[in-house]
Amino acid sequence: MKDYSDQEIRQKELRSMIVGLGKGSLRKSYFPQLQEQIKALRLAKEKAEENEKKFSLIFDSTSDGILLVSPDNGAVYLCNRTACHMFAYSSEEMTSCMIADLFTESENENDNLLEKLISNSESYRSALRHIPMKTSKGSIIYCDINTSFVEIDANRYLLILFRDVTELARIEKENKEVQARLFQAQKMEAIGTLAGGIAHDFNNILSGIFGYSRLTENCIKENNHKKSLYYVEQIQKSAQKATDLIYQILTFTRMSNPEKHPLKLSLAVKETLKLLRPIIPATIEIKSKIESSARIMADPTKIHQLLMNFCTNAYHAMQEKGGILYVTLKEIDCTFENCIKDLDIKPGKYLELKVQDTGKGMDKSIVEKIFDPYFTTKEEGEGTGLGLAIALVVIEEHNGFIKVDSEPGKGSCFQVYFPVLDKKSPSVVINRKETLQECGTETIMLVDDEETILDVTGRILKKYGYTVVSFIDSSDALDAFKSDPDKFDLVITDMTMPGMEGNKLAAAILKIRPEMPIIICTGYSDRISEEAALSMGIRKYVEKPVITNNLALLIREVLKK
Repeated sequence: MKDYSDQEIRQKELRSMIVGLGKGSLRKSYFPQLQEQIKALRLAKEKAEENEKKFSLIFDSTSDGILLVSPDNGAVYLCNRTACHMFAYSSEEMTSCMIADLFTESENENDNLLEKLISNSESYRSALRHIPMKTSKGSIIYCDINTSFVEIDANRYLLILFRDVTELARIEKENKEVQARLFQAQKMEAIGTLAGGIAHDFNNILSGIFGYSRLTENCIKENNHKKSLYYVEQIQKSAQKATDLIYQILTFTRMSNPEKHPLKLSLAVKETLKLLRPIIPATIEIKSKIESSARIMADPTKIHQLLMNFCTNAYHAMQEKGGILYVTLKEIDCTFENCIKDLDIKPGKYLELKVQDTGKGMDKSIVEKIFDPYFTTKEEGEGTGLGLAIALVVIEEHNGFIKVDSEPGKGSCFQVYFPVLDKKSPSVVINRKETLQECGTETIMLVDDEETILDVTGRILKKYGYTVVSFIDSSDALDAFKSDPDKFDLVITDMTMPGMEGNKLAAAILKIRPEMPIIICTGYSDRISEEAALSMGIRKYVEKPVITNNLALLIREVLKK
């Protein structure tokens, strides 16, 4: 027996009523009712058509691209005019596409794209931001994407809204580049401030090295080995101080990627104060109180810059009459009841960094402007006015908060609050592998354009039992490797050399022997990062100077692999 729909049943009833109209008795009872029903149906049809027009108008007029997609296979079921224009497809072409056709290869190579969109919809997450997508013409646009589920005719679809933010993405990229240049410019200004102190420290270190080396020479002539060993130890300590100083300077000045790692803020504070002490006159006393070794998630370079900005500002405020620079660090537990006044700070554990001076202070009108770019109270030529503006950017990037208190004649106090990192979060642990044997019998190719380093390193490695073949010219080293690639078990090369640089030499060697272990050493290079070195097949990336025992352990580690 056939099942009839509601509409078919209604039509049969109407036909019966119309047939009945031929009889006089029925005409009176059915005709008015039929007219009302026909009128109601006509009005309902007109209303439906009107609603459909309104929907189509809204659907096609919205500035966001809209797609209805099957959650089963990603097929596009429906699209609006904006989506067609955005991706340069006709309506027919668009509804013949799969959703994956609109994404770039890099996005498709990630986790299953359709699953990612469905997951984003089901978990009510915020929009996917600045996702690269491709048009039918092959050009790349950037979109913010929102997703949700809808039901149409008892079928479930994934509703995807695309907002073209290509121009916004371009502006944000340009702003980041400008901000990076401003950071570097301000760092160079700070380095200018530090230059005198750095020269002072290096001169002291060199004086110690020259003095102890002369004393060692005399002891050797006198055959006094005990004193000689003591003086050599002092020379090594002085060299380590120089190494630490160079590390601090490079940490502060290098153009770093904005990568955040678990950082002990206490160590950054101590390093900054070490750099500052030589340049601050004796009339200014530094008092520090470090009460916490808690960690924050931070970019070490930017945190150093932040600390330097606050401390140098405090120093300048007390330059004329002297005073005390207080630097304190402690952990606080912020709750709803005791949240810091005037700050919209979330409850939780924070590190409070306080930099306070007893200088001339500022009135309220100046305090309101100190974070404005290029605003400065210093004399012309003494500063760019970028220091505190950049400090504020750094604090915001690290989800921190800042509070400033200052009064004329009473000094200034800057209090910064950073969220404390969960103790369970992993830290970078340096595994020195002290149990490894330091000696070996392998043949090592050693390449460096500095004769002293080549001679010293070669002699040390021979003491550990290795056969060392040294090259001062990287081209000669490559020729030797080409002539007998199996002669060498390990290559240790400098990075910055005239002619062929270390990374080029390594690439050429790896082309001949892809499994060849290579260690690259660098005093400082902006040509290659550790990440880039490792990605091209180099086993280890080491910064000079390399301590003898560490190099021996490193060699065993690399050869063991």
